[in-house]
Amino acid sequence: MTDMSNQLKDILAAAISKRADFAKKILSENTDCWRILNGEADGKPGLTIDRYGDLILIQNFYDPIQQEEIDVIKEQVNQAYGADFLYQLKIREKQKAQIVNIHGNRELPRNIICRERGLKFQISTRHKGLDPHLFLDMRVARDYMGKIAAGRSLLNLFAYTCSMGIKAAAADAAEVWNIDFSRSALNLGIKNRDLNGLQPKKMEFFKEDVIAATRQFSGLGIKGKARRNPFLRFKPRKFDLVFLDPPTFARGKFGTVDILHDYQSIFKPALLCLETGGTLVATHHHHAVEMDQWLELLRKAALKADREIKQVEILTPHEDFPSMDDHPPLKIAALTI
Repeated sequence: MTDMSNQLKDILAAAISKRADFAKKILSENTDCWRILNGEADGKPGLTIDRYGDLILIQNFYDPIQQEEIDVIKEQVNQAYGADFLYQLKIREKQKAQIVNIHGNRELPRNIICRERGLKFQISTRHKGLDPHLFLDMRVARDYMGKIAAGRSLLNLFAYTCSMGIKAAAADAAEVWNIDFSRSALNLGIKNRDLNGLQPKKMEFFKEDVIAATRQFSGLGIKGKARRNPFLRFKPRKFDLVFLDPPTFARGKFGTVDILHDYQSIFKPALLCLETGGTLVATHHHHAVEMDQWLELLRKAALKADREIKQVEILTPHEDFPSMDDHPPLKIAALTI
């Protein structure tokens, strides 16, 4: 075994040991998906290892991974968790991912079901994104939503595969509206709804630009040349809960989402969709923005919108996502208005 393989063996053993109590706890809570190794924070920059049910997903961002290192990962994971898992490697280079079946002769199934707090989520072994359709670091926000959603309405913005909406509906939310521009992601949200036996009448799925939707819900309206574009028509209305999880950057026909330079433009209409006394759960993914800096921006933007943030609760990703400096790149804040 080379020095590189020995080093990985030690690093992975330490990461697994550090999460031993956490893994035991969430397994007892009917959860079988978590991060096993978190790159630089666990001592191995450019490498992440995640469990999704029976699948172990290895993502390599920097140096090529060698077969003997793959063998080390398989040995350590099987030894720690007592199961013969499926294994898959994603090699990432220049924003693209190459998916490699490293399980051996056995073909990986196209879809796998994993569980979080008893809820079922379908993940795809063919998906080339950073996750196979379920963001594990967002578990803390889903837990929070499960505590506050009962009897309330939720507007789920940039819903992706609708895991936040699924959590709210399972917690007996009165209604859930999921908005995303990806039809395939919403279709997976519908599959997840059905997997969990949730009532279809409680959940709505709309393929639409979030800017177009929130400007209508908030009463701001769509103005200028943007009105020439086709869009779904919504009447102004307010929700008890809003979940806002914007991408770092996206350009569309109704405007640009740029959380690094102009978070306010997406935050204001989302805030105006909220009932007084309601809660908006917002996220910020860019590592260059500190939590205090972001919160101050949100407070100022709320005052300009004639809304006051009365309470702020910070949601820190669970311990399977350690950070280098106790300032995780994913920032989540629950704002009560």
